[in-house]
Amino acid sequence: ITSIGDVQGKHIETIEGLSTDGQLHAVQQAFVDKQAMQCGYCVPGHIMTAVAFARDNPGASREQVVAAMSAHICRCCNYPNILAAVEQAVSGA
Repeated sequence: ITSIGDVQGKHIETIEGLSTDGQLHAVQQAFVDKQAMQCGYCVPGHIMTAVAFARDNPGASREQVVAAMSAHICRCCNYPNILAAVEQAVSGA
């Protein structure tokens, strides 16, 4: 994607659109459950990546979760909780 015109007519999913009828998306709830948020700066990117990953990789292994999330940097170093949240999401728990 190089310009806004490249997404014309396509479905765009944002973090604001994940919840339904006041219910958090399973990934958002996992981040709450596992206390995977600190400053919040990186959280939207982590959650959106985790949503796409969980959708395409139910039951993924820890190694797959780590690889999928490796492009994101958390300045608070909350990686253990973030990975636990994504693992919860992909396990369907």
